Parts: sequence; structure tokens; C-alpha cells
Amino acid sequence: MPGAIDSRGVYIYAESDAASPVSDLLNLGQVATSNAVAALSTTINANATAASNADDALDTRLDALESDTGWISLTVSGATGASCAYRRVRSTVYLRGEVYNVTTSGATIATLPTGYRPSVRMGWLVPRDAVSAVTQAAAIVIDTDGTIHVSPAVVGAAVTTSPGYAMTFSFPV
Repeated sequence: MPGAIDSRGVYIYAESDAASPVSDLLNLGQVATSNAVAALSTTINANATAASNADDALDTRLDALESDTGWISLTVSGATGASCAYRRVRSTVYLRGEVYNVTTSGATIATLPTGYRPSVRMGWLVPRDAVSAVTQAAAIVIDTDGTIHVSPAVVGAAVTTSPGYAMTFSFPV
């Protein structure tokens, strides 16, 4: 009876093979090769599983980066807000809307949720949406805790009239 291929795909010689006088010697090498193939197969399978898991984790992170949340209404308090909303597209947050009638200068008028907050304090100098010659600027600041503050750019000035201040900002997260 001739030799056969073992479960690892390595040919094992039998005494009836043409190489029968040296079959035991040949089988020593073949068994060693078969064992090495088994060890490599185990390593390859473990690496393939690890690579697949890493790929899945990367896909999850990429999905989060590439996603667009769509516009989400921003609740404004301590001021009047018109069409205030935010969204995240990939790793950039966008804000839009208008704020006016700020009751307390520098007070928190809104808070962005976790995942939509800047990693450093961000601020913008914003002109008042007015057509008159008396255009007054305000500073709109977003802190790393997500709080949004509006203060007049001129000390002692009020941020209480309408039209207000446009929030059209973007920043990385």
C-alpha cells in the first residue's frame, strides 16, 4: 500500500513506496515538515483573526469619522435663539443660527454635548446683523466643556437688541 497525504497536506511514505528502503528516514523529515506546517497554520490563523479584529475596530472608528449627524437643534437659554443647530461631519463640528436678547453678558447660552466640543477654547468676533451704521460686535466663545458664551466686544455695551449675532462656525473635534 503506497503512502498518503496527511491532514496537513504532507506526503507520508509507506514501506511499499519505491523509496521504501529509506521510508523511515524520509518520514522523519516529512513528519517534521507536517508539524512545522501545523505550527505555521496556527500562527497564520491567529494573525488572520487579530487582523480581522483590528480591521473591524478600524472600520468602527472610520464610520464615526465619516458620518454626518445631520442638523440637531441647539437649545438656547438666557438669550433668544433663531434656527440654532449643530452637526458633525467627520471630525468637524458646524454651528448655525442667530442669538440675540442675551440677558447676562458672558453667561452660558447653550451647551454642546460630548463629541461636539472643541479640544481647545474657541472664539469668534461676530458683527451684529444690523443694517444701521451702529454695528456692534460680540464675542462668541465655546469652551472645552461645550458651553457657549456671548459677550459684547465693547466693554459696557449690551448684547440685547435684535437683530442679533449670526453663529456660522466650524471647528475640529
